[in-house]
Amino acid sequence: MRHIEHHVGAWVGPNGFRLMPSDPLADAPMSATVSLAAGGELAQIAYSWVHPADGEQDGLLVLGQGDEPESAATADMSAGAYPAMTAELRRAA
Repeated sequence: MRHIEHHVGAWVGPNGFRLMPSDPLADAPMSATVSLAAGGELAQIAYSWVHPADGEQDGLLVLGQGDEPESAATADMSAGAYPAMTAELRRAA
């Protein structure tokens, strides 16, 4: 995860939310904090954003090296009605 070191810090900006393609885009503020954990073996992104109907949401995305070369493992834990999600990704060919 060393390649993420130059992104460590606090980030802010606009977020556009749309549940269905025909819904209008709802703009709201978003913030994120990127940090390294576990001796630099994991990257974590703590984030918050505003849902147009449900208000402020927050979550934590954790990234780490996968079992195979050129792969990554992810876990996303969000508060509220949005389920936690995990995945193992490989570089696209």
